[in-house]
Amino acid sequence: MAKDYSKYTIEGVTENLGKSKLAYAIIEDYVSKNQVDFAMLNAAFPDECQGGIHGVFRKKDDVKDFKRYYMNMPITLIDGNIIVVSNQWGIDNIPGLIDRANKLGYKIIQSKIEIEEIEEVITEYIVENKLQDVTINISGKITTYFFATIDNEFLPEFKNAIGEASQKKISMEAFLQSLLSLTLNDGIDNLPDFKDNLNMEKFNLLCPKLFEIIYTIENGDSGDHYWLYEKIFTSAEEVSFFDENAEISVYIDDNEIVTQQTILDFCGDFESVWMEDLDQNSDDSKMLNQFHDKNMEEYGFEDIEDLSIEKNTNDIKILDYYFTPPSLTELSEAENQIKIEHNNSVNFTYNIETIDFSFSKLLFLRFSNAEDFTDSSNNQIGSYLFYDNEMIRPELNIDFVDEIILSYNPVRKSLKFLLEG
Repeated sequence: MAKDYSKYTIEGVTENLGKSKLAYAIIEDYVSKNQVDFAMLNAAFPDECQGGIHGVFRKKDDVKDFKRYYMNMPITLIDGNIIVVSNQWGIDNIPGLIDRANKLGYKIIQSKIEIEEIEEVITEYIVENKLQDVTINISGKITTYFFATIDNEFLPEFKNAIGEASQKKISMEAFLQSLLSLTLNDGIDNLPDFKDNLNMEKFNLLCPKLFEIIYTIENGDSGDHYWLYEKIFTSAEEVSFFDENAEISVYIDDNEIVTQQTILDFCGDFESVWMEDLDQNSDDSKMLNQFHDKNMEEYGFEDIEDLSIEKNTNDIKILDYYFTPPSLTELSEAENQIKIEHNNSVNFTYNIETIDFSFSKLLFLRFSNAEDFTDSSNNQIGSYLFYDNEMIRPELNIDFVDEIILSYNPVRKSLKFLLEG
């Protein structure tokens, strides 16, 4: 059956959407404009609208098949349930959702596209060039660091909270950790102790923005810890560290070509090679030169002769370097720095569309100081994944929050230490 590449407009909301993004936009807009819980939303958009086993949406915690939902774009309902919208939409089932949305007051317009012509061109390209959908999953207990600074609008309030509004002497770091704990698993149980440490009358008067955050948490209207980060921090950057015990699996066009196994088992032993020792006409030398030229500005690469790579039997490469991305460098010099260590069970999903996928084009970029920074006894594999010299931005799904540790203006193992040693 020929595919339909029509685009859709939700009048007064958004435009130029494919079918899957249309479904997400309808649900997101409906939730934002209506105070609905899970049962109410399910009544508005029952599973029959999707026509399959996946439904229009599911509770995020109930999802097993991550690839079939927008796991990286969850939506929070008024009853605290977090849902994710199905991405399984096509010409056969999207009319049911559109019909339902129109009955609820939306006006959805299908773009007038010469579908047969587009289908013919795309089909010819895919057949001729063997375009492949590649999915790489990296999962397990993976450490991610969140770096940021305190928002200047909140800084005076934090100082008041640990000063005049406080019932006892407390450091900025301890107060921030205490505030963060309110958004973690069963964090609401910590709220009485949090409030007991404050003169709430002065806190309300001197810290109105923070008081509003506490009020929102107390009434169950807040999100998770990332919701809090967005409220009180700025200039945020995240860096994850994959070690040899993280698990990897690879699919091409939904066919599993690498069964789930540790990166150590998959890659085997690595051999280190310095750039200066490579034959300038070799494929590795050409690849490193191209990688350097394409990414030097974004990642702060300097002398290419200082680059070294590690290669394994699958020809996957690790590039080890003291690189200094400008965004992280600027943050490392800022005042009121925040470092938050997340030790979570997570799944990173990397999606690639390419012709004739080859492991030889995969490259992990690793901070040279990664093992000292993380205090890990395991070999570090990298923090960023590239394919054909392009950085792949993953979808992230957090299965379980194990531990979160906040540091304020850290001296030991700071961001500067990671970048410079």
